[in-house]
Amino acid sequence: MTRYLLTPTLYNAWRYYLTAGADKEEQKRAEFLATLRREPFEPTAAILKGYAFEEAVQAQSEGKGESKSAVVRELAEIVKGGLWQQKVSAKVNIAGRDVLLYGKADVIKRDTVFDLKRSAAYSEGKYGGSLQHLIYLFCTQLPKFRYLVGYGSGEEAKDWAAEDYFLQPDTWTQIQEKASEMFFWLQRSGWMALYEKHWKCKYEEN
Repeated sequence: MTRYLLTPTLYNAWRYYLTAGADKEEQKRAEFLATLRREPFEPTAAILKGYAFEEAVQAQSEGKGESKSAVVRELAEIVKGGLWQQKVSAKVNIAGRDVLLYGKADVIKRDTVFDLKRSAAYSEGKYGGSLQHLIYLFCTQLPKFRYLVGYGSGEEAKDWAAEDYFLQPDTWTQIQEKASEMFFWLQRSGWMALYEKHWKCKYEEN
């Protein structure tokens, strides 16, 4: 039996490509195809800033230094005592395809999955269209998922916001609908073969 990985990274890359403006369509198409082929990539400045932000919060929460950033200190207090970088997965069937939903949660603490984000700007509901919280809620069966977003265009986040989602009776239905839409689009676009080649599971997660 062949099983294929489905991760928030892949879905969000596809969604980002579809919403790209006409002036950026070619660039976003190339970026999505690189993701589809699972090609190595050079992290952008924004991605590096996100890595640094997450590392700072983790170090602060574990007592490995005192950050100068009030936002880092406040978020570290929220996730303090949680388990970092926890793998989550679930074997499912979507649109007739055997799939392994897979991700890595930044922090799991008690009944909540936390995900740290660093953004230049924030508006309410920014991550509502993402598949990330749906996959993590379904895989863990925990009742709550919370994005913790440090935002501001400077080197340090100037403020932060929380965006909450909850495990619902239709969480699985939402995953099926979103994933099926992507699979059908890949089929119509002639790119399903790339997905099947590069996203085949090499091993099963426990």
